[in-house]
Amino acid sequence: FALLLLILGMPSTILLTLLFLLSATCATSTRIQHSAEMLDLHHQLTFPTDILLSNNGGHHQRYLSSTCSEDAFLWNIYDMNSTHVGFAVGTLHLPRDIATSDKAWMSIQNALDDSCAVYGELNIVDTSTFQEEAQNCLAQISTVSIAAIPDSELLMRYEDRLLEICTDMFPKNAMAQGIWCKAFKQLGFSAIVSLVGTYNTPEYWDAYSSSLKKGKAPVTLDETILQEGRPAAALEDFETQCDAVLKPTNPSEDVFLENYDTIWGPYLEQGLQSSMSELIQLYKCGDLSGIEEVIGIGFEDGIEITEGYHAGLLDERNIEMAKNIVEALKEDSTRKLFAVGLAHWTYGDQSLEKLLEAEGYRLERVTGVYESTTYEDLSDSFCSSAIGLGSNMLQGAALLFFSFWLA
Repeated sequence: FALLLLILGMPSTILLTLLFLLSATCATSTRIQHSAEMLDLHHQLTFPTDILLSNNGGHHQRYLSSTCSEDAFLWNIYDMNSTHVGFAVGTLHLPRDIATSDKAWMSIQNALDDSCAVYGELNIVDTSTFQEEAQNCLAQISTVSIAAIPDSELLMRYEDRLLEICTDMFPKNAMAQGIWCKAFKQLGFSAIVSLVGTYNTPEYWDAYSSSLKKGKAPVTLDETILQEGRPAAALEDFETQCDAVLKPTNPSEDVFLENYDTIWGPYLEQGLQSSMSELIQLYKCGDLSGIEEVIGIGFEDGIEITEGYHAGLLDERNIEMAKNIVEALKEDSTRKLFAVGLAHWTYGDQSLEKLLEAEGYRLERVTGVYESTTYEDLSDSFCSSAIGLGSNMLQGAALLFFSFWLA
């Protein structure tokens, strides 16, 4: 299940940056351990294992279409009067240059230019609340390391893979290899599965490992969209994502061992072969049917680690997000853009698309490059006045982005 949140879950890099900054005064070894812990959180929030394991070593092999449109996962939202009221963007929680083609990004940028407000999954404007919620979540998470694996042969294979990863990161520095491997071994086993999946993804590993060594996490497509647009509010809170994603995948040691043969043993075995490569190719190609097949395999053939886990990842969160989207669309007549993990929009009977249809809205996917159809100059002052946010909130968001991403 570790890849699922690439198209379901949270853009957590801002959280990681905040917590990395808090650790800036720590001693070197402590800082490395803290960096590894924060990347542990990043992995688990962006790479849930259902889809990661559905890309394992050739099982359920799919083939890319010979014609690749490279269209963005961008939809126009129309109300019951066929008025174009907003945009839906289905994201992949990876850096923009890795996830999207230039053509797709141009389309999203044009949609941003036509939008007065951008809504993401989490509230990144209220940094103090965001930081507090993140720390509260971390305090509730169990950490069962790979040392708890009862299968000595499988444990050795994971230790060997971690050594390979550390050697790749620091090929000429044995001391750094030892320090980082020691830090990794103290992480939760789910984070190690996600780390291995990232290492098995050459399209992403170099960028990720470079950021990891700097104590940072790569800026995701979601965050880039918020930076380029006018951030307004969150569609869900941190606690919701913590409950849906992190807690189920971080059991106590007793629960881990009790369910090892049926759940965690197969999970760990498959995890050594996991990769994100196919999903990245499908997303960059704009292949919605291919991605829905991957999601379906993750849900239908994947291991449901707790009762209701899959429903919690999508359906329950979608109901609340759809409610918030409808409220935002009804606030005023300006267009708004909503950027959340792709699977939320299209997959299942409780997809955002179907929930919005029940409220009288219609989604129509953009083919080719979206061309601006609204105001020639959608100024900040016009949007602030029109949507009633006030300039202070927009300025505060701008300051946040400049301080964290341009410093």
